Amino acid sequence: MKKCKDCGEDLKYIAGGISKKGNRYEAFWGCKDKDCKYSEEPTSEEVKKYDLEARMNKMEEEQIRFKEMAWFNATNASVEMAKADMGNATRDTLKANRDFFYKEHMEWFIKDIINEED
Repeated sequence: MKKCKDCGEDLKYIAGGISKKGNRYEAFWGCKDKDCKYSEEPTSEEVKKYDLEARMNKMEEEQIRFKEMAWFNATNASVEMAKADMGNATRDTLKANRDFFYKEHMEWFIKDIINEED
């Protein structure tokens, strides 16, 4: 791990991107100590390596959020079906409907969005 030349704390790689104010910034190494303002430019090899890692981590985070939303939507669809069933649905029916909607949604996502086959 790279060390700060001012305080000796570990440096953290910050991938290039767009700030909260909408300004574009290049990748840099920044000190993990919030009181230290040291930063340095990464080499082109570091940018290739760490930007790829940052993109992969972001994709994993987005996939987790997507699955959470799919689960929530599947649960809501199951509840709506139970309401239409005039309250005759059992807990097992709710779970079966939820699991059905979740599976359908995930299959659609993989086939049509990611363009992969099982």
